[in-house]
Amino acid sequence: MKNTRKKNNQPNNKTKKNTKTMINKCMETFADKNVKYWTEDYTKEIRKLEKKKIKTKEDEKLLTKIKKQKISQTKSLKKQYKLFNCNINCKNTILEPGTPNEIPKSMQREYHNHKELIRIYNNQRKSIFKNKTNVLIDNFYEKTPEKTKNKLIKEGAISSCLPVSQTAGSTIYKDGGLIKTNETVNGKPFFRKVFYVDLINPNSERSIRLSQAANAEYKIASILIKNPYPNIVTFYEVNEKYIEMEELNTNTTKFNKTEVIEIMKKVKDYLQSLGIMYIDWKIDNIGISKDGKYKLFDFDVSGLIDLKTNEWIVEPLHFWSYNKAIDNGCTTPQEIDNFSFDYSILGIKK
Repeated sequence: MKNTRKKNNQPNNKTKKNTKTMINKCMETFADKNVKYWTEDYTKEIRKLEKKKIKTKEDEKLLTKIKKQKISQTKSLKKQYKLFNCNINCKNTILEPGTPNEIPKSMQREYHNHKELIRIYNNQRKSIFKNKTNVLIDNFYEKTPEKTKNKLIKEGAISSCLPVSQTAGSTIYKDGGLIKTNETVNGKPFFRKVFYVDLINPNSERSIRLSQAANAEYKIASILIKNPYPNIVTFYEVNEKYIEMEELNTNTTKFNKTEVIEIMKKVKDYLQSLGIMYIDWKIDNIGISKDGKYKLFDFDVSGLIDLKTNEWIVEPLHFWSYNKAIDNGCTTPQEIDNFSFDYSILGIKK
């Protein structure tokens, strides 16, 4: 008589099918959310033109052109986001199920002319996946509470963050996505932020806003690379195309809030002495360096003043912190910066 019992831990065909469906659904959800953000300007322009009761021939041509541009960018971004799932503050995780020893066939085809890049990606995949072949069946949510895991799945993520100690190499942030690289600066991993440039739609509201943010960060980083401070991220290179800095651990659960507050008070005073008004104060913009120091980073919503006249040289973007300070009667750059610090770091609500 045949033994019809199934071996333990052997998923049946139905389980495999359900898992595959879940993986595809998660990847689609994550990709759609990011694509929606990066194509929002096209969507606005299309709506604006479609609402016109009387359209000229130029309007029709422009509408057709923008729709084609949106479709093209959507396809490109979806392809990128379905290969890489960049959860907030997480390292890149290659998603497709398969052998942990080599990247998926789709990536091999895409990078077939770049053998060195394939080699780097293969090594990266080995270090991340080890002996795992499927992120869900093999429980890729290691040490993640059930409630958190369910939330991640609902949001379209299919893996939780990998601890920094388990990842190797450096990270490049470009066009809303994260790319891993084995490059280092003097043997140390770095984080490179490439400034976003929209060559297709440079005059859109988002493009102008991102250009202003890039200009602010470039000018402020240019000052800080010459005037380093122990509790501000160390910059390795600053130019008009990108900035390169040390990689930080942004796991805020390890923070000592009392210590962070005292350190950031000194950071704020130091920045103001250089004419830099940080304004975008929040715990999310603080990380821990390899040697255990709390460090402030991300200066794209900050401003720069002339210390003699107290006037803006680079006016900060009018985002939530800035607007909240103005609504509460702040007028000078220092008042705006101090209010934002008190409200977001000290928790003084007004």
